[in-house]
Amino acid sequence: MNIRTSSWRLAPSLSILALFASFSPADASIIFENRPPGNVGGGQSIGDNFPGHTFRLHERTEVSALGAYVSAFSDQSVFAALYRVATPDTLPDVINESNFLGATLLNVGASAGVPSDVSGPISLMLEPGWYSILTGRGRHGATAFQFGVSLNNTGTAAHPDSWGNAYTINPATNARVLSSATTRYFVEGGVLPPAPTDPYAFKFETARSHARWSSSSFFINDSTFWGTRFDITETTFIDEASSWLRSGNGSIFYAIVELSSPGANPPLPTDPGFASSVVASALVDVGAGSDEYAADFGGLELAPGSYALVLGTGLFGATGSANIMEVSDQILPSESLNWFGTNWSSGPPINYRFAISGTIIPTPGAAALAIIAFSMTRRRPTRG
Repeated sequence: MNIRTSSWRLAPSLSILALFASFSPADASIIFENRPPGNVGGGQSIGDNFPGHTFRLHERTEVSALGAYVSAFSDQSVFAALYRVATPDTLPDVINESNFLGATLLNVGASAGVPSDVSGPISLMLEPGWYSILTGRGRHGATAFQFGVSLNNTGTAAHPDSWGNAYTINPATNARVLSSATTRYFVEGGVLPPAPTDPYAFKFETARSHARWSSSSFFINDSTFWGTRFDITETTFIDEASSWLRSGNGSIFYAIVELSSPGANPPLPTDPGFASSVVASALVDVGAGSDEYAADFGGLELAPGSYALVLGTGLFGATGSANIMEVSDQILPSESLNWFGTNWSSGPPINYRFAISGTIIPTPGAAALAIIAFSMTRRRPTRG
């Protein structure tokens, strides 16, 4: 296994930055609403837990405001906070704020309980992916007293890019409780062109980061491995490989396996030759929660050729288990490579998210080689 020691590392593909001055709030419009307006009575009163909802963005977006459909009987404020969640089932981390992006205040005027859309300014730039919006009191300067502000039911249908039910998050335990409330949240801002492509960034995905979970998942154990083939065309340093997993217990392995050709299978995992075909492996602890679990390969150098990423357990020190999450859209061309205890099977594009990232080391072109050769000739000392 050849690991580079250079400090030249690939910048994170997800950039969440301050809003550029070029974007004017006057240009803002609602770019996402989980439900259209409506009022059928009832809803969620904001107490000690934080009501919220999860949604996805398909495009790079500048966000200028967060809002909700709320009511109160006196002037109060609640916060609206945004979190980046790796999968549609990942929880916003309200204890450690590890995936917190920013918050604003919703100043809810005395409306005698009549609901209205209320928003507060915020400045964020978001990449395509899944996000959670939470409302609450007791943080970020929110002044509302317990149950003083209500999120009102609309009775309208959910947007296709919403995920599941409304919920509340317990700020002390981070536990989620689902709700049948039809509360309304919205995001204001504008859509941006895609981020510029880094020609030296290696990125392989079987499904995009804003894919939708099908609500199904499949077991990874010592007789069921899941993987995908991929090709390297230029020398590449691999930094990370990841997948959407849930319901884990202990560690599983991520192995990068060298293949003899693009369509070849590696030796069976029960064959001693399998270990020799593995270029590198890493252990990943998988917890109970849904998340994108990543293996750090630390700059593994791969020469041009055919490879596979395989996830499993029972080898390389992995003794745990996990479930891989099936996705239902945003699927990219790829080839599966799975082992079900007796033989390898492969097929067309797979309904799971695998991602591999790194840095490409470009091969000098003919012109560059000619310049180098000419330079060496000029430097050659004369004789005589």
